[in-house]
Amino acid sequence: MTKYIRIRNTSDNQMIVPRIALEKLGLSTKRDSAETIGRFGSGIKYAPIAALRKNWEWWFVGQDNNGPYYMQYVVRDEDGIDCVWYDYGTELKPSSFTLGAGELSWTDPFQIIREPIANAMDGVKEFGGEWSIDFVDEIGNADEYTFDVYITSSPELVDIIHNIDLYFSSNRKALFKVGGTSLLSKETSDLRVFSQNVLIAHKENMPSIFDYEFDIVDLNEERTLKSEWDMCWKIGRVISSLSDDDLIYNVINLKREGGSTQSAADVASQAKYLKRYLERSNLLNSTDADVATAALFLLAKFKDAFKLASCIIACCSALKFSKVTVCINLLFANAVCC
Repeated sequence: MTKYIRIRNTSDNQMIVPRIALEKLGLSTKRDSAETIGRFGSGIKYAPIAALRKNWEWWFVGQDNNGPYYMQYVVRDEDGIDCVWYDYGTELKPSSFTLGAGELSWTDPFQIIREPIANAMDGVKEFGGEWSIDFVDEIGNADEYTFDVYITSSPELVDIIHNIDLYFSSNRKALFKVGGTSLLSKETSDLRVFSQNVLIAHKENMPSIFDYEFDIVDLNEERTLKSEWDMCWKIGRVISSLSDDDLIYNVINLKREGGSTQSAADVASQAKYLKRYLERSNLLNSTDADVATAALFLLAKFKDAFKLASCIIACCSALKFSKVTVCINLLFANAVCC
């Protein structure tokens, strides 16, 4: 296995990243930017310390107005306390952090790899150019047109990189968008919510028809959703605004209780399925000229019910109901028809 994961920004413009911005907690050049996810000036400080607690290396390689630099996070003992220092090779600078900084909340490997990747995405917006992820065996040279982060290529982080679409939505297809909320194609059955292409909420026990992307949403300092009420409201709003019949019918499985499931990729095929069900149930006989009309009518009512469910959950969230199980099932799980 290669030694490092390298997250790199490359630009035709100079990429001046002041080393002090990597050292000082709370210092951020993106505080007032609604188009970036990194605004707090803390994640890129806590992530390297979380990596150190797992005995992973973490390097920054870049350039500022004082020239090129190679900075590694290291641990040194001070009066019996494990303290974090910045090792620049020719200079060793103390930080105000101990190794325990963030240890109660920075526990997930995704949090560690999320920070440099999210910052790389933000870097494209700030400097132009592009960002990339590679597996390499050594630390490369610093120059004014690249900025690199190197992290130990651990199995946990490699697994995230190999399943990157579960954690970052830049490769996902937007199926429908209303305002600043998009419906995304699914990778797994559980609910995943993104903002600025970064995973901000994951509900393992909540199956969902779509995943979601919010252009703008309130986040806490750990880059996770501040308000689930806000999430439910936004989701309810976008689903209740759906106008694409093909999308509505084809993402919902039409399932006869105890029978087969119809999930064909066109509305006409699903209409035929309902028609067969009506015939077999003796609700309408096979020679009735209105069978197809009746089937299409039911499909329309199914669509209305689907959209109504999303409005109900949004209203329940607004009224701060803590348990809306029926609405959750209607909105997020595959519906049962007939």
